[in-house]
Amino acid sequence: MPALRTAPARLALAAFLASTALSAQAEITPDALWQRWQDSIASEGRSVTAERSQPDGRTLRLDGVTVTQPLHEGGALTARLDTIALQDGGNGTVTVVIAPGQELHIATQGTDSPSDALSARFDLGGDGLTLSVAGDIAAPDYAFASDSFQMRLTELVQDTTPLEAAGDLTLDRLAGTVAGTDPAAGAPLSTRFTAGRAAMTLDLTDPATGVTSSSATAQQDLDGAASFEPGTRSGTWSVAGSFTAGQAETRSLQTSPEIGRVETTSRQDSTAARLAVDATRASYDVTAKGLAFTFASDQFPVPPINVTLPEMVAALTIPMAAAPEAQIARLALKLSQLSLDDALWNMLDPGRALPRTPADLDLDIEADLIVRDTVQTPAPPAPGLSAQAQPDMPLPDLLPTGLRINALTLGFAGAEVAATGDFTVNMMGDPPAPNLTQPVGQLNVTATGITTLLQQLSAAGLLASDQAMGVQLMLGMFTTPGADDSLTSTITAEPGGGLVINGNRVR
Repeated sequence: MPALRTAPARLALAAFLASTALSAQAEITPDALWQRWQDSIASEGRSVTAERSQPDGRTLRLDGVTVTQPLHEGGALTARLDTIALQDGGNGTVTVVIAPGQELHIATQGTDSPSDALSARFDLGGDGLTLSVAGDIAAPDYAFASDSFQMRLTELVQDTTPLEAAGDLTLDRLAGTVAGTDPAAGAPLSTRFTAGRAAMTLDLTDPATGVTSSSATAQQDLDGAASFEPGTRSGTWSVAGSFTAGQAETRSLQTSPEIGRVETTSRQDSTAARLAVDATRASYDVTAKGLAFTFASDQFPVPPINVTLPEMVAALTIPMAAAPEAQIARLALKLSQLSLDDALWNMLDPGRALPRTPADLDLDIEADLIVRDTVQTPAPPAPGLSAQAQPDMPLPDLLPTGLRINALTLGFAGAEVAATGDFTVNMMGDPPAPNLTQPVGQLNVTATGITTLLQQLSAAGLLASDQAMGVQLMLGMFTTPGADDSLTSTITAEPGGGLVINGNRVR
């Protein structure tokens, strides 16, 4: 064969070899994708079928597509969609079209009693949903999008009894991706989604009691991501996720002869949450800003009650894996400037004896825990596994051996209490167990405005004068007074059950 001496010839050969290598990667076609779905779902203990598979030019049309998911104790969940179209892009990609104007039917069937059966029908509206499928057929990547995806509830049946129900779900400017769909490849299964707006309504009447309920919620600017890492060996899985959203509002209304009409409203400016869970530790944290709550009922002769909370921050970390040594768990909670409106204040304190200042709470505590395995319980659901195939993990038995109060501050109506502390717990018995009745350590407490608050509570009629006097006598026994209505206290718990308060032995 003569040598290829020109640059154009060499480039042409390189392009040919590249295209040949790509085509050898099991190109994605409508038929191959449909077969891939059936094989992968069957390997997970589920099934997907179509009543009819019909080629239409470069499109594979699937009619009556049904997915069946086995549930525990012999039950099953099924979802049936009228039509799915798989369109060949001609370049190794497929576009999956779920068109509007069709019906989605979801049903569950239990085994304990006929009342376990529940079915719902939805009409799909808006612009429908499209999925772009690319990559290798063994591990396809998905990208989904819809300018406006809508589902409208048209029928809800429990056993054979139709329920009076209506509702809808709308997702505007929806987009996202799914990658790592082949567990054998070892890559994490990951997803990312955004939506400009999500809204849902539901109206329901209980046929047995006549209670009616309705709810509506809407949220702006949603952005979420999640990943599941199966791990290379048992006990190395992990799940991580994050979520942010903008303004949100939820309204609910419930009516019945017994409770009358009860209406609640909640609003918030933004939300951010993170999750990380693996076989050894679980961590959660959430921040919400600009919260407001409203409660109204015709059973209470007062105007609607409003509560505002400019910021809430919560975090929890807890160990999950058994270990001979103690592990640290942490809880943090911060409520900033919690305020009650005048309607509630006027009901509690019509004479305005109490200062109506916002309340604050700042809590940060840690615990030393011995974790022992005791019971088997299902692990967090692994994407792509059926209910029967879910792995089991030990439910930890948590034995506290120490507690640290890094911060505890509570402010309300002009008074403030702050505390820090550090305690250890001795292990006793066989097998060893913590002796919670005799912790060893010290608690330090400072407070301001407590005496004034007791007087104000008594003036408002919220605390009887003799009760206020009793509280003051108790404070005199356990605290040391200081200047400007301040109190301090140091409580020391000694080995063997001894107790010393402010240098005075009590026990």
